[in-house]
Amino acid sequence: MKPKETNCETVFKKDRYEDLYKTFTWKVPTYYNFGFDVVDQWAEDRTKLALISIDPTGEKARYHTFYDLKVQSNQFANVLRKQGIKKGDRVLVILQSIPEWYIALIGMFKLGVVAMPGTVLLTAKDIEYRVNRSEACMVLT
Repeated sequence: MKPKETNCETVFKKDRYEDLYKTFTWKVPTYYNFGFDVVDQWAEDRTKLALISIDPTGEKARYHTFYDLKVQSNQFANVLRKQGIKKGDRVLVILQSIPEWYIALIGMFKLGVVAMPGTVLLTAKDIEYRVNRSEACMVLT
């Protein structure tokens, strides 16, 4: 069967691809912070859904907007700041896949902290190795 022809010009057409390949450049901003440049931007619409979480029973769903993530990640960043955590510090994060995981990481991004996510299956030896090797100043569990 012969592929259907279209009038649509796509990047998959060889002649168009070659032009794009030759002229393409990444537009990378000088300063970029996922917390501010993505989450806070999307939070301008206070109703924009970011994630849905399900309680441990599997019965109840919670809906989290980008605005919720913005407010709570700002609060968490301020908690870290009050604890003396600053830009460039490394923090090991060992949490289940819960909304607080996102809040913690986004708050760390906003503060400039290097978040090091770790699975809850890490052993004591694994945690000790990661903390010592990275010189983490905090472990969040």
